[in-house]
Amino acid sequence: MIPNPKYNDRLPSVSFPANGNVMTDNSGTDPAKKFVKWSQDKKVLVTNQVMTATIDGVAQDFITQLTFRLSDDGKTLTMEEVTKSKLNGERTVRSVFIKK
Repeated sequence: MIPNPKYNDRLPSVSFPANGNVMTDNSGTDPAKKFVKWSQDKKVLVTNQVMTATIDGVAQDFITQLTFRLSDDGKTLTMEEVTKSKLNGERTVRSVFIKK
């Protein structure tokens, strides 16, 4: 994806320390709790987000986990996104980026 500078002013800039501490993110429509953590070998970064939204008067959690893995040779980055909610069930999307 190539970023479009026309929309840069609309993109929120939020940073979180990768220490596993839970932080609150108020940049979206509904507040979310996030935590980010590196694996011990620093090759896997995992972000977790839990957003609670009220739909038809019922509070529902929407959970997103992003996992970034760098291959041992540093040439392949794999991103896996797992989303879970009662409304939509569970979905996994995996993207692989290869450096040539």
